[in-house]
Amino acid sequence: MWEPVATRRAGGARDRTAIEGGVNSGAATVEQRILIVDDEHSTRLVIRHMLMSSEHEYEIDEAADGTDALAMVEAKRYDLVLTDIIMPEMDGVELLTRLRKMDDPPPIVVLTALGDEEHILTCFARGAWDYMVKPVELRHMLAVVRRAIIAGEYFRDDPNEVEIHADDDALVFDAASDLEYVHRFRRFTEVLLRARVSSQVREDIRLAIEEIGKNAIEWGNRNERRKRVRMAYCLTDDCITFKIEDEGEGFRHDAIPDPSGDPLAHLEYRQKMGKRPGGYGIHIIEGVMDDVEYNEKGNAVILKKFLTEPPPQTQ
Repeated sequence: MWEPVATRRAGGARDRTAIEGGVNSGAATVEQRILIVDDEHSTRLVIRHMLMSSEHEYEIDEAADGTDALAMVEAKRYDLVLTDIIMPEMDGVELLTRLRKMDDPPPIVVLTALGDEEHILTCFARGAWDYMVKPVELRHMLAVVRRAIIAGEYFRDDPNEVEIHADDDALVFDAASDLEYVHRFRRFTEVLLRARVSSQVREDIRLAIEEIGKNAIEWGNRNERRKRVRMAYCLTDDCITFKIEDEGEGFRHDAIPDPSGDPLAHLEYRQKMGKRPGGYGIHIIEGVMDDVEYNEKGNAVILKKFLTEPPPQTQ
């Protein structure tokens, strides 16, 4: 379904380091509200103690099932809901669905022992900000919680802005041009790949998705939120493939100079074109990914990471 033509593309995009770094350096330390939803009292207790070990102060409430949790969120404003999936009365998936119908729902992070692709896809499709599989490391959980709370402070999630579905052999995110959706797609792939590839491969993929996704929004769609970014993921026995496509006019790859050859000339070129300093990202990606290809128009890129030896190059 993907038929690319090999090309190159210039890098560069705006950055939201506060979200991805898990640090909100400009915000005052305030008490924020978190709701833990799990039918096991011992599990809620463990999660509470983990959250209390954070350097941030949280007001923490608990609910034993989705029905109680829904009533609590309707009665009180929460900055984050941290929920299990398998629960009596109302499970986590139904809770997620109900919360997403609210006018201004809190970010929802799923924390569960279920790590199969079906549950992961379902929860992200219904608006989960992140998905963690038990057991989870303290540092990782605290970072996810903090980033979710910060995202909720500036980003109003609209269910109509993103569609997640299966398309032939791929899983597709079709979303508005906002970096939050790029981050969400990247987190989705990380969860799916967590037990299948090494941490280094996951880091290479993270870098590639972030850079290409930012390019699609900034340079392709010109930061016009009404335009769409289509991000697809496909895993086979020997390869991980991603496709990121914007609605821009595309570009001529042969007109983009390699910044590593003459950095000063590259800087002057970007100034002449009215672009900020940068442009190294795509060249780094070409080093960490096994194959980087663009379509003829120049508005779609396919990234491949081989799990076995890559096939020989054809002349």
